[in-house]
Amino acid sequence: MKKLNALGSCVLFSLLLPGSSCRTAESEMNSGIKPNADMMQKNIAPDTYQKLLEVNYETNTKDSGIPGVNGTSATAPDAAYMVPHTGSTGNNYAIAHKVTEGDPAYFSDGNYRSESDAMTVQAARFHDGDMRRYEFSILLKDWPLWNANDTIKETNLFQCKITGPPYVPVMIRVVRNAIRTRNPDTSVVDLVPDITPYINQWLDFRVDVTWSSTNTGNLKYYVKLPGNSDYTLIKEYTNIRTYTGDSPNGQFGYVKWGIYGVPPSGTRIAYHDDIKIFGK
Repeated sequence: MKKLNALGSCVLFSLLLPGSSCRTAESEMNSGIKPNADMMQKNIAPDTYQKLLEVNYETNTKDSGIPGVNGTSATAPDAAYMVPHTGSTGNNYAIAHKVTEGDPAYFSDGNYRSESDAMTVQAARFHDGDMRRYEFSILLKDWPLWNANDTIKETNLFQCKITGPPYVPVMIRVVRNAIRTRNPDTSVVDLVPDITPYINQWLDFRVDVTWSSTNTGNLKYYVKLPGNSDYTLIKEYTNIRTYTGDSPNGQFGYVKWGIYGVPPSGTRIAYHDDIKIFGK
């Protein structure tokens, strides 16, 4: 019926405008192609990601009230603690992580670190073939700036880690005065080239990943700086191996966020909030 109505309209159009043709419209209907279909799809297609985990700390607890979320493994009383969230999201609380190099109370899991993780949360895990979106917010609290006389030390802020192999496929960290990511193909890219204007301000990040143990994976990094209303795509990788684990032997991936690695005798503090994981 829809096709007959469309053809009838086309015939009427031809009568009103002699010389016009119904061939194009008819052939498009017969082939299932609609005029401007790409534009229509772009405008009306819903986001197909489904939320798997949200850690927003609105319970004012280090596990955000979610069984399996670990606040930290470091033993220092202030290795992880709750703080008011003063950003634009409307949240009331965030988590702070602190590490002081050389103090054994901040030493855990083989290094100076204070990190939260969702390793035992089944919904937060990823495997070979999964498609995931990760969103999170970070504030560098009173962060000391690097100068040419300082030791170069990388401080990790967020990781997508896979059990088993040592290589971490997604690692977002501070290097000198930039927030940089190291990728599965060992390349690096600066997500925030200069953190100087953004100390003590919330920065929002998004990472889209197609996890693949072959060279068919994809990876996109987005950043939303203070004052911006939406994310900006910073870097996209296609046709790379993103899943570095040995999937057939039961390996899986999980997320970590906090502070890992600081300069000698240095102290670093970072706030994290709105850690979200989506899948499709």
